[in-house]
Amino acid sequence: MTSFLLISALVTLAGLIPFLLPAGKSKSPSEENHNKTNLFLLEERQSELASESLDADSMAILIEDTERQMLEELDSGPPNPKLHAQGQTLRWVFIGLIPLLASGVYLYTGHPELLDDPPIETARKNRELIGQLAERLKSQPDDLEGWVLLGRSLLTTQRAGEASVAFEAATRLAPGNPDLLALYAEALAEAQGGRLEGKPAEIIRQIVDKNPRHKMGLWLAGLAAAQEGDPLNARENWGRLKKELTENSPEMKEIDSYLSQLEPETSSPGSSKEQVAIRVRVSIESGLLKETSPDDVVFIFARLPEGPPMPLAVVRKTVRDLPADITLDDSLSMRPGFVISAQDRVILGARVSKSGDPIAKTGDLEGYSEEVQPGDKTMQEITISQRHR
Repeated sequence: MTSFLLISALVTLAGLIPFLLPAGKSKSPSEENHNKTNLFLLEERQSELASESLDADSMAILIEDTERQMLEELDSGPPNPKLHAQGQTLRWVFIGLIPLLASGVYLYTGHPELLDDPPIETARKNRELIGQLAERLKSQPDDLEGWVLLGRSLLTTQRAGEASVAFEAATRLAPGNPDLLALYAEALAEAQGGRLEGKPAEIIRQIVDKNPRHKMGLWLAGLAAAQEGDPLNARENWGRLKKELTENSPEMKEIDSYLSQLEPETSSPGSSKEQVAIRVRVSIESGLLKETSPDDVVFIFARLPEGPPMPLAVVRKTVRDLPADITLDDSLSMRPGFVISAQDRVILGARVSKSGDPIAKTGDLEGYSEEVQPGDKTMQEITISQRHR
């Protein structure tokens, strides 16, 4: 920060050099010099008048007026030294204020924290600190707070797989702690592309069974049920969660939004608004079917045509389930606001993952649709017919 302020001041002064040099050389003129200057100007003016084509009377009047003006100038004396000094002082004050005012405006409206710690440097320091913490925990494996801190740091830096290992270590040191179990389940879900099925769902059930009022547990339980296509169970868990929340709070509004996206409880007209959904039929090309096994994982998803790889919605199936008809909607989103209904166009895809990892790998089998408009009731066809490169 200090270096920034110094540089800004130097740059400002460098730009003002042409103005500062005259200011530094100027001196208050004496009375004698002032009078000589005015007399010189009088003589020059009289010479100019003499060259004008005027009659004698007009010439006499103009010369008289000119002499009178010059005499008034002579009587007025030189400029006031005090006023001259005050002007010079004000000039220096304003010059000094320029870099200070510019820096102040930047500190108030800009991002001064980036001056001392730019993003790339901050990321590098964070990686070093995380690495140092991980090394320390190898020799101090009973440090519960250290494991939690490591897990949170890894989760924040998009290293969910490593974060799940840290949270697992924390849960061994504090068995049954619902907060740690929720973090563990969240990290596991992030590591498998936002899907809660499998081990994350088992951990969530454990949390809710032993802590039926645990907010994060109820939220995850509702989300897991929605992903599994069980809106009644999702509605039950989120309904219980609402009882633990403050009326009109942001969390309450978010839950209400998710509840409105679930299938209606009854089929009566007007019981709920129509849900934006995309119907997808997924199959695999017969020539590639022999390269798979029935238990290979298949991810079916919707994502933005141009944007982050994080899917707007995703469903997990196996090769044995194909061909399969799937419905993708907002209830399958892992992030509030990042939903299908908020998009103008999406791309649908399906991928066979031998490793079970949601991140595409070379050799995975996949297929994609053209751009689709959310809400289009046409059944969209996807054929898995190519290899990921």
